[in-house]
Amino acid sequence: MSEHFLKFKRRFTAFRIIKSAMIGVSAGLALGGFWLMLIRLAVIGLSPLTSLFVGLGGALVGFVTAFLLTRRSDKSLAEELDADFGLNARVQTMVEYIGQESDMVLMQREDADIALSMLPLKSYKFKKFWLYPVILLLSASMLGIGFLVPDMRGITPPEEKMPFELSELQEKSLLELISEVETSEMEDEFKLPIADQLRHLLSVLRETELYDDMTVAVTDSMNKISEITYESSTATELLSAMWSSNDIYFRHLAKALAVSLWESTDESGFKEQMYGYLGVLMGDGEEDESATVGKERAIAAIEGMKNRLKSVLFSSGLPTDDEMYLALESVFSDGENGLSLIDGSLSEDEIRSKIPVALGNIYEAIVFSRGNSEVGEMVNTRLEKLFTVPKPRFERPDFYRNNLSVNGGVSGEEGDPEEETGPGGMGGGATYGSDDLVLDPMTGELVKYGDLINDYNAKLYARLEGDLYTEEQKKAILKYFELLFGGIKKEEGN
Repeated sequence: MSEHFLKFKRRFTAFRIIKSAMIGVSAGLALGGFWLMLIRLAVIGLSPLTSLFVGLGGALVGFVTAFLLTRRSDKSLAEELDADFGLNARVQTMVEYIGQESDMVLMQREDADIALSMLPLKSYKFKKFWLYPVILLLSASMLGIGFLVPDMRGITPPEEKMPFELSELQEKSLLELISEVETSEMEDEFKLPIADQLRHLLSVLRETELYDDMTVAVTDSMNKISEITYESSTATELLSAMWSSNDIYFRHLAKALAVSLWESTDESGFKEQMYGYLGVLMGDGEEDESATVGKERAIAAIEGMKNRLKSVLFSSGLPTDDEMYLALESVFSDGENGLSLIDGSLSEDEIRSKIPVALGNIYEAIVFSRGNSEVGEMVNTRLEKLFTVPKPRFERPDFYRNNLSVNGGVSGEEGDPEEETGPGGMGGGATYGSDDLVLDPMTGELVKYGDLINDYNAKLYARLEGDLYTEEQKKAILKYFELLFGGIKKEEGN
């Protein structure tokens, strides 16, 4: 091959490398800038440093791709030289017959070589050189844009607010709900405020245009209706006070009444719960052969509950004319159907027949309390379905909501066996140390501590009815006896 042709070929290769390098750098700048722009606009959640590696990768790929695409054969280069310098295909002919050695070929080759030697090497120009700096400048501008776009990382775009429009069905349902509340058996002092609250909600929703505002309005109404409902039913406070007495028989009664209120809500369900409670009082199914059962157990249990009754009623915080307050009081009254008439003179069968009758005194109060609470809870349930807004949690005693057993654990789990013992000793609602003998200062005889403290308790409660003690003193006295009857032994010095 002619040495002069090889010089032109090396010059072309140099141009090829420069072109490929400029294309590679341009690709790297463009890709790196575009990647940085995506990061700053928070489209891609990566570090800005990754744009450097993207740019380097783009530059390498661009260089290799451009270098491979601009590759030219000797024949192609010869055609270019003949065309640029008017050599009349001399260089093409030389390249075409490079492998032959005839006289004619040698003469032609020498002629072509002389023609190439007469051409200055610099006469072979870098064609369209201006195009590559322009591409490089445009790519650099892309990198500049990447730096100049606002950094949106960490900025939360404003959410598009969902519109709301009260439908005809929702409006009609609210009007029907108002009518149902007004004609319900709920007491007027409670149902009228609930109906007014629903009317207010309807007027607000007619003007509401955003879904979020609707949710706020419905939630606010639900909470207010829940407060009215809670005030209308005093069962939760009374059952909670019965449970807090730590008397196992009061706790069993509280559980039975809770089931009657919120599960077995008809009269047959109530009777079923009361007969189950009768079995607890009588010790039916007691596995401990040494435990007291039968009428002795029932009498002792009723006596203990009578002694704690005023403490339970007081700690409930209910007014003395409250339906639930009066009903529980009547269960233990001296009236015809009261438990106070049950004593050792009655046979076991007579006791079994009288206890359910006495417990029946509370049924009407249960129905009354449930009638009030059911209306408010029904309203919030309907509002939840109408507007898909979660309703507030219904008011229930903690022991019922958490499914606690009477011995303090979760229902169905084993609790402290000591708390399941019968009358006498610690447990079963008996007073701490009740089997110990102490001196009765009034008679000078030794008596069981439990009998003595029960007598003191009854006398003290009679005095609490008057104005002898302040409210603060009354609470302290009641708390003291709650600790005693709950089986809690105070440490010395406390």
